[in-house]
Amino acid sequence: MAKSLLLAESLYLGGEVVRRSKSELQTYAEKIRSGRGIEFNADEVAELVEQKQLLDSMPPWAPWLALLRLFAPGLLFLGGLLLVVLLLRLLLR
Repeated sequence: MAKSLLLAESLYLGGEVVRRSKSELQTYAEKIRSGRGIEFNADEVAELVEQKQLLDSMPPWAPWLALLRLFAPGLLFLGGLLLVVLLLRLLLR
């Protein structure tokens, strides 16, 4: 995952950011191999916890409702076209 993120960053960001990210990942890898813990920025951890709480508070049907709202106009349009076609076929018989 970390390597794919590093490759994605290298496509859009300059070489300096990639070198910094690579050295940071290597530092983390060395800490993990030696058995030491990794220290994270407290602000970033707090933000991640807040995002996780927001995600947990979302009802499970909410994404389906968002998809319905996204595709409803198109589905209604197609249904209207189908009704027009059926009415024209009935009237032209």
